[in-house]
Amino acid sequence: MEKLKGLSKPKKAAILIVIGLLIVYFAGAYYYSSHFLKGTTINGIDCSNKTAASIEEHIKNNIASYELTLTERKDLEDHLSGADFDLSYLNDGAISKYQQSQNAFTWPAGYFGQTYEKDIETVSYNEKKLDALIKKFNCFQKKNIEKPVSAYPKYAGNNKYEIVAEVDGNQVSRTKLKEAVALSIAAGDEKLDIDKAGCYVEPDYRKDDKEIVQLKEDMEKMVSGSITWDFSNRYINLSTYKDLLKDNKVTINGDITNEFIKIRNHTEAVISGNRIEDWLVNFATDSNTIYRSRQFISHGGSQITVPSGGPYGWRMNIDKEKSAIKKMMQNGTTADSRTPHYTQTAVEGTNGELNDIGDSYVEVNISSQTVYVYKNGKNVFSTPCVTGNTSLGYGTHAGAGVIQYKTRDKVLGGPGYDYASPVRYWMPFNGGEGLHDADWRNTFGGTIYKTGGSHGCVNLPIPAAATIYNIIDAGWPVIVHY
Repeated sequence: MEKLKGLSKPKKAAILIVIGLLIVYFAGAYYYSSHFLKGTTINGIDCSNKTAASIEEHIKNNIASYELTLTERKDLEDHLSGADFDLSYLNDGAISKYQQSQNAFTWPAGYFGQTYEKDIETVSYNEKKLDALIKKFNCFQKKNIEKPVSAYPKYAGNNKYEIVAEVDGNQVSRTKLKEAVALSIAAGDEKLDIDKAGCYVEPDYRKDDKEIVQLKEDMEKMVSGSITWDFSNRYINLSTYKDLLKDNKVTINGDITNEFIKIRNHTEAVISGNRIEDWLVNFATDSNTIYRSRQFISHGGSQITVPSGGPYGWRMNIDKEKSAIKKMMQNGTTADSRTPHYTQTAVEGTNGELNDIGDSYVEVNISSQTVYVYKNGKNVFSTPCVTGNTSLGYGTHAGAGVIQYKTRDKVLGGPGYDYASPVRYWMPFNGGEGLHDADWRNTFGGTIYKTGGSHGCVNLPIPAAATIYNIIDAGWPVIVHY
């Protein structure tokens, strides 16, 4: 101090301050040689200015009575008790070693915001027991689980979609929950909000995500068009889809075509050919006349119902119509009115009338065993016949058939059959059933068919078969009734 006598007061003050700071600094270094630096946390526990022994004691005390309460969505709650999964202190000196590893001479940094975070395994427990306890949590019970649902576009009518908001649900990720529980146990936390800890399974997409917004736009484009079928050139009698028929036209737009779209991988709109086909099959079943019953004015002048089952009539081409609808939806265009594609047609120009048979046809009356040929509305020929043997179950099928083709000199039956009958005129109209001559018969008409009839064909006298053969052509309707 003698050396300071000759110095000015300011210099003396500065030196004293430096000396004071050095004393404080080295005193602090000495203190922190046995205490944790300020700003130190171990497993989330504030260890600032504390000794390793006090931290160890704190952890031991918490472990002895440790309980963890988990709060969950929908007011669910679960609890864990350390004793149930053999929770104990891991006395391996790791905390003391960490304290000793800290540089005591850097202690001032803690007072200027420096932090020292450290995760140390301080506890041990039986993981199998803990896993077993977690599996029994309320949040994992099936009755309590509501899975998350991503946002998606839903058809809202008028060719527009609206986005249905996502549902968060309350499905918990077991992996994430186990990690959060392990961290809570290590830190000695008594409460764990698993929502804040990010343990829930989140929806893949939310309503404002650009992928969902784009998906909505894509789907609206797909339903923006329409397609109109014109049935004014034919007979049509809708039942299931009668509300779609207006002025002999049927139009489908987004109210129907939205059903043809499916969402793939949450973000991709796909036009489903299978869904289009399913709808078309139902519509065609309603609009086709093939295999359907129909009203008919018989030769006797009375109106009768011709049973269903015959192959005559209109039949829509499902494949071509499916392609047309798919193309329309892809392009978002509106097609002008057009006639549908058909795999088979019937007589045109009978819309609004009794049937699609027209005024040129063959009528087979099983009850009277008579064949009538009408051409341009006039009965130009008639003849007795013999139809299928009803006593043996070979009765000719009633319904509306169609002349598939006509040919001369045909052998009916043959290999695989119990008969082989050469005929001069063959005119099939319903599978293996057809009109043909039968030179083995001497008489026709009456009740012969009941016990002595054919295998299903309509047997005719040779001259009658020749006459009919020369009048009709392929495509003519053949109406068979009792």
